[in-house]
Amino acid sequence: MGGKNMTLKHIGRFFTAFFLVFVLMGCSHGDPIELDPFKNMKIEYTGWNGSGKANVENTIDYTGNNESVKKFIDSISYKITPNKDLTNGDTITVELKYTKDAYKLANVTLTKEKKKFRVEGLLNGEHELITKKEKVVQDGEEKEKVSQSYVYDGVEIPAEWNLTEEEKQKYIAYVQGSNQSDSSEDPGAEQSWFQGESEQVTHREDADFLTKDYLDNAISCYKDAYNYGATSSQRFKIDPIMKDDKMIGYRCIFEKED
Repeated sequence: MGGKNMTLKHIGRFFTAFFLVFVLMGCSHGDPIELDPFKNMKIEYTGWNGSGKANVENTIDYTGNNESVKKFIDSISYKITPNKDLTNGDTITVELKYTKDAYKLANVTLTKEKKKFRVEGLLNGEHELITKKEKVVQDGEEKEKVSQSYVYDGVEIPAEWNLTEEEKQKYIAYVQGSNQSDSSEDPGAEQSWFQGESEQVTHREDADFLTKDYLDNAISCYKDAYNYGATSSQRFKIDPIMKDDKMIGYRCIFEKED
């Protein structure tokens, strides 16, 4: 009898374990979770018109706590075709790249795996180099100062700034954006936000830069305002400071944190 009871106990434990495995397998293979990988996708275009490049910025919505799904989302990368020498009006295709094993383990379904985008917003890289000569007084003596500037579509950038191509594009976009919004009540309100480049988290406050502190050199004033934001970890924009319908400086404004 004792041996028979032990056998029944073992059989009962076996069926209990089998039932638990069955339940767990059933839960893991339920209805797949639908993900829309393109819902929040943004494409940033950098470079000059004719030599542009695209970059993907994306966050895939998922509010659950399934670790397999989270790992699958984190594993996704993006292939952009074509992605060099882009011109405004071109069409690019963004395709998701992931491993089949991660996809199966996560038990998800994707609304789509590739999408086409139209290239726009690239600036004209054609420019001219101009040379200026002016009289300056140094140590009580009058001397001739020679300076050079690049002019892109009416926007002048001093050569002594030594800006990178990306920095030039950001400055041109800012100046042109400001010119288009001069008639609005909030100059620069439509200006896109820039992302600071510091890896260390900062919490900088808005700051004003006045041209009077730069011998009325508006370009040097702008450069310092921009660098103040660019050396932070925060998103920022540069707005002109107006007084009596005259621009007297620039304000570096940081995006408010939640």
